[in-house]
Amino acid sequence: CRGVSAPLQRVVTDFGADHPFRQVSEKLQEHYGISLPPETIRQTTERHGRLMLEDTVLETTRPERPGKACVLVEMDGGMVPIVTSAPEAADRRKGKTLNWQELKLCIARELGSAPRFYGGTFNGGTEQAGQHLHHCACLAGFGRATDIHGVGDGAVWIADQIEHCFGSQGAYLVDFYHLSEYLAEAAASCSSD
Repeated sequence: CRGVSAPLQRVVTDFGADHPFRQVSEKLQEHYGISLPPETIRQTTERHGRLMLEDTVLETTRPERPGKACVLVEMDGGMVPIVTSAPEAADRRKGKTLNWQELKLCIARELGSAPRFYGGTFNGGTEQAGQHLHHCACLAGFGRATDIHGVGDGAVWIADQIEHCFGSQGAYLVDFYHLSEYLAEAAASCSSD
């Protein structure tokens, strides 16, 4: 009677990945008429997150299949706040510290197709992020005859990873937003007008 069925775990994990656990408890009551404490929701969501991380085996070799005609890839890094509790504190709500850690995210999809494949890592630096990008591209249809079209903010590490992962099959462009931003900064030194 205190267990959480597999279908309910799926709902809890889906909500728990997007919302605070207390709100998930309210949403479960509103949409399904089910009462679960926020702590059970937290444990279920975090257990599935750990299992996903442990079960992920990254595709690191170039596929032998011909693949799709074109796969679009993007990668970027961003700083994420990480809150940790002091392990010696009796009350884990107190003695918290805030640290910022870079999260490197990537996405890949076949040109003209809706399904997207996501990856990301806090660990391992740019090489690990490149492995996730390669894995996502393989899921999206990367193969021997696939053109890889990379888009990003112009960071050198992203261009390096696209070249490292895809070689001559990869091309990298700076996205319009960042290109406009860089040109606006350079305009003052290019022309006094």
